[in-house]
Amino acid sequence: MSEYAISIKGLCKKLDKLQLGPVDLELEAGYVVALVGPNGSGKSSLLRMLMNMMTPDSGAIQLLGRKLDAEDLGLKQRIGYVPETTEWAQLGFATVEQLRELYAYWYTGWNAQMYERLLSRYELESAQQLDRLSKGMQRKLAFVQALAYDPDMLLLDEPTAGLDPFAWRMMLEDMTAFMERGGKSLLFTTHILDEVRRIADYVVFFYDGKVLGCYEKDALLDGWKTFWTEKPQQAAGLPGVLEIEATDGASVGKVISDAPRATELALQQAGVTVTRTQGMELDEILSYLIRRHKAGTSAVKRPR
Repeated sequence: MSEYAISIKGLCKKLDKLQLGPVDLELEAGYVVALVGPNGSGKSSLLRMLMNMMTPDSGAIQLLGRKLDAEDLGLKQRIGYVPETTEWAQLGFATVEQLRELYAYWYTGWNAQMYERLLSRYELESAQQLDRLSKGMQRKLAFVQALAYDPDMLLLDEPTAGLDPFAWRMMLEDMTAFMERGGKSLLFTTHILDEVRRIADYVVFFYDGKVLGCYEKDALLDGWKTFWTEKPQQAAGLPGVLEIEATDGASVGKVISDAPRATELALQQAGVTVTRTQGMELDEILSYLIRRHKAGTSAVKRPR
């Protein structure tokens, strides 16, 4: 695919306790992208702006090659959205069936057979009262509705929060099945790093309203390593070395690298003994990027 699923340029929004942006981000169509960051970093607000539910102070957004426009009903038909919290009862809907009637009327791609199958799969019933659904059940219902009109792109805000392990696994399976239909794109926010490992193609790290980096997941996990070395300070300035952690008087310290092959060779040439090498987990990489951000040092990288 040549078009971008999401193109964001210069996006800014002043929130109560956060200055979001400027955000510049381009995500190619046809991939699963995980938006990862701490609570309060602005992930949900970013998705709300993508859905035209919150107006940015400045910047431009394109979805599926089209400029975001509240009047573009055709674009809305192509996007499925699962919000962090639902407001169905406040909007006057009492039952699951009443909500189905609205979706079936509004979305031209509504697939009644798919909806009924998914409703049963997630153990939901048409007669259930919306205000009596648990948060996990609300998320399952929102996910079912988003899939049932076969959109071209899914925007999911913490879709698996509050789910039991069985429903969690089913939702990941259905997210994968959605992508396997072809011509689909998916962006989801999550705190569950196992989800990123299982289904994401790309990872966007987000903190304090800013993009810290956009990475191809497999290259990221293969390309960041920690070396435990003797005389770690001798690694300063070597290729790929991002950070050195050494305690005064300690015989061994840590060297963090995003080019491990080059770093390992340079350490050997410098006569520095490596006692152990280990890949870094996503939370460790995010913690490092946050430290760099707080220190005012750019660590933003694009997919390799």
